[in-house]
Amino acid sequence: MTVLYDGRCGFCLRLRQWAERQRTTVPVRFVPQQHPEARRLFPGLVFAHDRRGRPSELVVVDPAGRVCRDTDAYLAILSVMRRYEQLARQMRRPAFRPLTRRFFKLAATQRHRLSALLRLKPEPLERALRHVAEPACVLEPVQPHTRRTPCN
Repeated sequence: MTVLYDGRCGFCLRLRQWAERQRTTVPVRFVPQQHPEARRLFPGLVFAHDRRGRPSELVVVDPAGRVCRDTDAYLAILSVMRRYEQLARQMRRPAFRPLTRRFFKLAATQRHRLSALLRLKPEPLERALRHVAEPACVLEPVQPHTRRTPCN
């Protein structure tokens, strides 16, 4: 599972750090949406932005390649955390769905204010690079007068 988050949001960074400490049922990796790795991994994926050009939604790509956004993305993350699987199931129930949607919408729209209020600094993108997995391919040195093949 890949979680694509706002790498310039201190609140988002803290949530990522918390999520990384949780035991999960599938491997989870976190990639800032602003990082070139996000485009390399998912070249056709379109990210929504607010009027200031900041990412406006959390995006999760599950192991089957399905894309979840906003409330569904938060619930996808919670559902793979062993400690919060039951909570995620409850939050998906029709009776709780409107409240769940409002809760995550409030958190998402106020995340920059929460960051400022709690003095949560965003991680410099260079440090975030250390949390991104290395590409699975290796390019061989190019011999003179030979063509380079793309990394698949």
